[in-house]
Amino acid sequence: MVRQGQYAKTSQLKRVRQFRQNKPVTADQQIDPTQLEEFLIVRYHLTQNERLTPLVKETMQRFLMVWLDQAPDTGQWDLPSMTAQALAKTAAQVPWQFYALLLGEWEHFQKFLQREIPAVQLAERKVLVGTLSRQEFAELVANQMALNWFLQTFKDNHQMLERIAETQVSEMQKSFLGSDGHGNWANVGSVYATTILSLDHDVDAATRDWLRELASLQANQLQ
Repeated sequence: MVRQGQYAKTSQLKRVRQFRQNKPVTADQQIDPTQLEEFLIVRYHLTQNERLTPLVKETMQRFLMVWLDQAPDTGQWDLPSMTAQALAKTAAQVPWQFYALLLGEWEHFQKFLQREIPAVQLAERKVLVGTLSRQEFAELVANQMALNWFLQTFKDNHQMLERIAETQVSEMQKSFLGSDGHGNWANVGSVYATTILSLDHDVDAATRDWLRELASLQANQLQ
């Protein structure tokens, strides 16, 4: 997930800057389908930049890239399905603080998708269907964090991974959930203190710095 072709996307981020510089970015301009991802990333920057810290904005833009990677060729995009697939792509490749920032921004992020995607001027308009409440998204996030812990802890013990029961993941998921769609970040941080996230050797410097900054966040700094 944090390889350059997916999360880091160094070359793609350069294309996004060029896209922003060379073309007027407006919601009503005709967009080539091959430029849809760059256009939406730029739109996210333009519409969300003022209210987000640099770390949160970068995290959400990177997640947006992965989310868009799950888009089918058809004109109808299923938001819950694409979101679940995008979270699965992050498996054991980001620190747990990544999910805390996602959860804190989910409602704003979903509104952005609902507003911007159908409005993009394409020959074949995209239709976004389905929604995820904060609680539903929190459950997906908690489940992914539970899976990630087992994957990181037993990454070198495939027999143990095969014996992990769904009930074990479910129990940990519940322990990671707080009330009213929030995460129990103190508990998550305590559990994750027992394992170490290993980064791929080919992760680019910018992504490595981003991951380290995420990992430095403490539970009491998170929503």
